[in-house]
Amino acid sequence: MQDTNFFLIAPEITLLFLSLVILVLDMFSVDKNRFLTFIASLLTLIIISTISIVQFKHSSSGTVFGTLLIIDCFSHFLKIISSFIIFLILVYSKSYLIEFNMIKNGGEFYVLLLLSLLGQMVMISSGNFISLYLGIELMSLPLYAMIAIRRDIVINIEASIKYFVLGSVASGVFLYGVSIIYGVTNSLDFPVITSVNLNDIVNIKVLILGFMLLVSGLVFKFGIVPFHMWLPDVYQGSPTVVTLFLGTVPKIAIFAVLSRLFVNSLECFDFVDWNSLLVSFSLLSLCIGNITAIMQKDLKRMLAYSAISHMGFVLLGLISKDNCFSNSVTYSSSMYYIIIYALNTLAIFGSILLLSKGKECIYINDLIGLKKHNSLVAFVVLVTMLSLAGIPPFIGFYAKLSIFNVLINSGYIFVSLIAIFFSLIGAFYYLRVIKVSYFDNSEINYNYLIKPDNSSNNNDFALYFLLLNLLLIIVLSIFPDLLLNFCIDVANKSF
Repeated sequence: MQDTNFFLIAPEITLLFLSLVILVLDMFSVDKNRFLTFIASLLTLIIISTISIVQFKHSSSGTVFGTLLIIDCFSHFLKIISSFIIFLILVYSKSYLIEFNMIKNGGEFYVLLLLSLLGQMVMISSGNFISLYLGIELMSLPLYAMIAIRRDIVINIEASIKYFVLGSVASGVFLYGVSIIYGVTNSLDFPVITSVNLNDIVNIKVLILGFMLLVSGLVFKFGIVPFHMWLPDVYQGSPTVVTLFLGTVPKIAIFAVLSRLFVNSLECFDFVDWNSLLVSFSLLSLCIGNITAIMQKDLKRMLAYSAISHMGFVLLGLISKDNCFSNSVTYSSSMYYIIIYALNTLAIFGSILLLSKGKECIYINDLIGLKKHNSLVAFVVLVTMLSLAGIPPFIGFYAKLSIFNVLINSGYIFVSLIAIFFSLIGAFYYLRVIKVSYFDNSEINYNYLIKPDNSSNNNDFALYFLLLNLLLIIVLSIFPDLLLNFCIDVANKSF
């Protein structure tokens, strides 16, 4: 029996152990603000990030428990990115959680967040459908609880139940697809499925059905049209901090799963035109996401439809020439895009969190007069909106450019033109946010949480990290090749 190298899964083991320790310690905490729980959670993220960085630096790779988990540079890199994102989410949300009494009776929110991150880390490294399903459920179950953590808010409970019911249906569809694939191929391992002899398969149509159900279950989690119906309602109904979490790390995890599936399992089954399927999902998402976002007045619903369109771009990046999904450039472009999207999402939702006091910043019109009341956060909103719109010279433009490069090199010039058209439509609602923040005036005296003349404000710590987030976006806008070349290097080492 092959010995298991537990060092390869040290981040997951450490995260699980420390999450349980934090849960126990929080039981004895008498601080209503849960400051020690907050610090312990940040230290946990720093520790697992350090372990992942060491593993990445030494190119630690291999499989664990057979092929249940595949550890390589790709998984190390995305774990580091995910931990960094969760770190910023915790920093941004500290005052928000206190303000809305989300940690008054216990710090379980922090533990739920860490456990959901653990599920996402398992998903990122999954090389088997069993470990993938366990990762999906470990990611999703804490999310249901986090959405409904404010039990006195009806819309939160409604969003949680809706997400739970639809998520359960998607998981059932996913499992049914997996059962069909196992029945036909007699394997649950991604690499083993690749080596299946198609001549030995009696009914190809049954296998196609299995893969269709499998992909449908996954793209539901990704929020892709036509499986997007839950996303706007859940974004709107969730506490803003949970919406921020939903819009970042889970999408990175699903992207990692789709990448591994296309490389390790789906590319050999060329009887399915995967490129056409990806194009259909992507263009529908770009069309419905951008057009519907224009009609929204609720800020979080607008960002939900924006997320749908951006995930369409990520899928476009997975398109490759002649259905050959082993091209590292393909995955590096999508990886680059989704990381840039996550950074922009962090910045805009971080701004919303910092602007929420007593009452959440819900509607686009809540940003009226933002420049007058808080020019610093207004500038963050300005840069983020321009970047999300893909307007040069901001980093979002280069992210979209990398996707168009993949499409053109794969011969999908017409698809590129359609994507550009819908991107131009989408720019409208981003520019509307800028217009409201900078040019609309109101006599209402908004009581914004952050005030530039108040150096003693409790949110200074979060504001500094928001500015760091902004600085990172600006630096990557000036030197876009830094991250792109790094993503290409990671993909070359992994695929």
